[in-house]
Amino acid sequence: MKLRIRAYSADDRAQFMSLLAIAFRSGQPYDADVPFPGEDASAFVAEQDGKLVGGFRIRHMTVTCREALLRCGGISSVAVAPEYRQRGVGSAMMTWALAHMRARGWQVTALHAFRESYYRRFGWECAGRRVQITCPQWRFPRLTCGLPVQQLHLEDWAALEPAYRTFAMAYSGMALRKSLRLSRITMSSGNPPLVYSVSL
Repeated sequence: MKLRIRAYSADDRAQFMSLLAIAFRSGQPYDADVPFPGEDASAFVAEQDGKLVGGFRIRHMTVTCREALLRCGGISSVAVAPEYRQRGVGSAMMTWALAHMRARGWQVTALHAFRESYYRRFGWECAGRRVQITCPQWRFPRLTCGLPVQQLHLEDWAALEPAYRTFAMAYSGMALRKSLRLSRITMSSGNPPLVYSVSL
């Protein structure tokens, strides 16, 4: 039977979350209350022989390009059932996703590739530089801060949004966020992000 790609529905949740657990958590299940597909995102599934064999998510983003703002689709949560890998399911989903975004006028697509060579065949390419800097804590000088510092929480994003927007507009390729999103690390560890602000 031909592979069919369609929009995700709530009835797909159990199967899709199972695929994601296999692909990204060594089979460890997600909590039942994890929101999916999440804020400002849509999800799609691939079916074959009446079975959900793959899926992916497209995050709806706005990114900066000099002083312009561009609509961007961020590909994430790409998962294929183990027994259907190496059978063209992933390729079909990525080809479909690009056509879907192009038809809707999205100007940019982005992803964090698990294997860059795989995604290059669809037209994606690495952008920018990958830099990792590590420094032992003992090398930092001890400073006394006289500025009013406060910890922000997820619901406090409105207070930080103007400063973040000003920062993002100074660079190309920055995503304008509508809320504090949890990173992959904080999502997998269950720890909330720590964000601090200084008001002058």
